[in-house]
Amino acid sequence: DAEKAGAELANEQYRSGTTDRLAQAQQHLAYAETYKAAVEARREAVEKREALNRLLNLSGEQTGWGLPDRLPELPTERPVFADLETFAVVNSVEAYTGRASRDQIASGAHLRSKVREAYHRMLAAYDIARFQRDTVVPLTETALGELQLNYNAMLLDVYELLDATREQIEAGKEYVSTLADFWIAHAG
Repeated sequence: DAEKAGAELANEQYRSGTTDRLAQAQQHLAYAETYKAAVEARREAVEKREALNRLLNLSGEQTGWGLPDRLPELPTERPVFADLETFAVVNSVEAYTGRASRDQIASGAHLRSKVREAYHRMLAAYDIARFQRDTVVPLTETALGELQLNYNAMLLDVYELLDATREQIEAGKEYVSTLADFWIAHAG
């Protein structure tokens, strides 16, 4: 909505002679990029939903499941799981079949490696999400606040303020994405 308003404002300013054709075109390009990003986000959401439906073998009315409006908050501390390799091996399909064959031993080593890799992927996702939440998002809020003060003092134009707003929105979007990555890795 902000990008659309910026493009409409650029049209009015161009008609009144207070901005040039270049500034008008730049605002329309920013709106076009935002529009395309929104369409891509909807497409990606459908793809991920359908991938999950396939993974869970859902069809028909079963695909009408819903998600909460928000992801759970990031835990205050990095998750720690003791002895994941043993848990994975003890609870694997091979453990229920009895005596281990050479293939099962190799499979167990592979499983342990996958568990270690998944655990480190989850920890990395946690660290990135925490950094985004605690550092990047607050910095964009500070920058936007400072730019708002400069705009109020007529030291910059509305388009610079719109750019800062866009950056703040992107930082928030990136945080949600990194938070989702953490919870996906945590579930794995």
